[in-house]
Amino acid sequence: MELVNRIQPLRCLTVILLGASMLTLASRTDAAVEFVTQVGQCTKVDTIGDGKDANIQAGSNVRFEVWGDGIDVNPGVRVAVDSGSGTVSARITGKHGGAENRCGFVKGSVEVETDSPEDLTQSIQRSLFFRMPAGDESRLQTKIIPFNKVAWVWNTTQQNPLNCLTKGIGTIQQLNQNELLDIQLPPGSATDQSNCVVNLSTRATPDPLYTEVDVSAERTFGLTGAPTNLITATPDSLKFRIPGVEQPLFTLNIANVRAITANQDRTMTLSVPNGRSDTLRVVFHPGGVNGFTQAARCANAQTGTTINVNDTFQCEIRLAVPPTNGQLITFEAVDRSCVAGGADSVQYKAAIGVGTITVSGTGTIFQIPLRALGGTSSAGTPCASELGVAHLIKIWIGERDSESGLDFTQAQIRIRSLK
Repeated sequence: MELVNRIQPLRCLTVILLGASMLTLASRTDAAVEFVTQVGQCTKVDTIGDGKDANIQAGSNVRFEVWGDGIDVNPGVRVAVDSGSGTVSARITGKHGGAENRCGFVKGSVEVETDSPEDLTQSIQRSLFFRMPAGDESRLQTKIIPFNKVAWVWNTTQQNPLNCLTKGIGTIQQLNQNELLDIQLPPGSATDQSNCVVNLSTRATPDPLYTEVDVSAERTFGLTGAPTNLITATPDSLKFRIPGVEQPLFTLNIANVRAITANQDRTMTLSVPNGRSDTLRVVFHPGGVNGFTQAARCANAQTGTTINVNDTFQCEIRLAVPPTNGQLITFEAVDRSCVAGGADSVQYKAAIGVGTITVSGTGTIFQIPLRALGGTSSAGTPCASELGVAHLIKIWIGERDSESGLDFTQAQIRIRSLK
């Protein structure tokens, strides 16, 4: 009787242990992949059963973390092909037990790295099968997405101190839908040694935009064609992570830019790892020996820009650099018969409507004296009327040249006849 009493507790203990073992086995059998995060981050980027793949950027050493009960007990992973060509591999680089309670998830996890072709141009699908504690596998379906090209444009320009390069005379313009940066240096820039920093910012937007990216890794844009003697890229700004919009940054090499003597036209190419690319142009124009700082103004001291027949008027010009050694100024009256020189210092050829004057001194503001005439224009029309007839005066620094640039300006007058 005593022996029987001893055996019964042992039977009860056996039943209890067997039941516990079966519960453990059941929990391991039910273990499966549940969700994905970036490594060390707590935001779920993909959840099993959400109806979509885990979208993973193409390339080597792309890291993410896969979570699920028991996934860390005897970790392993294999890759199976679902669609598309290209070698994809995966490996487990770390594991964490649920007892760590990371991010508040009382679950195990494994850190995973994948390698896939960076030159993919189309998405491919792969299944990652993770080994579970009972020896079975749990599937994570993934899509490897290629790099989209970027739409690259010039963004902003900063001169420090303000206008230190252009001096309020030269220009930095974004043209052609911001695909061209045109830099016109001011007169006298070749001898300018003042402190100056010019930073240029660009914007690189995925084109087309990515619809969804769950896992990505930092990469570096390829950059070719940059005139490194004139412009330098900031290395860290060439790093990017999809699906973001990036801002590659550049700095002008001021001394070299100021020293150019001819136009410099360069095309730069920005590319992503699969070779897709976009381009930007930058054009530098040298500063002349001198230039106009603002448009000319032709006027009579009493009547302004409407000038009575036979009255004199002055065309005021403002130069960038004092003409201490003398500077030839050339002007043209669009109707040669309606204007004459207004002083002996002006040499005017009425037959062609072109005149010259030489200015000199330590100042930068000078006057071209002229006279308004009545009578008939070279086209046979009146030079003047009671309301005034418009006439254009074109002015160049040096010889007559193209009607553009800092060495050209023009002004309009009206010649009025008196009753």
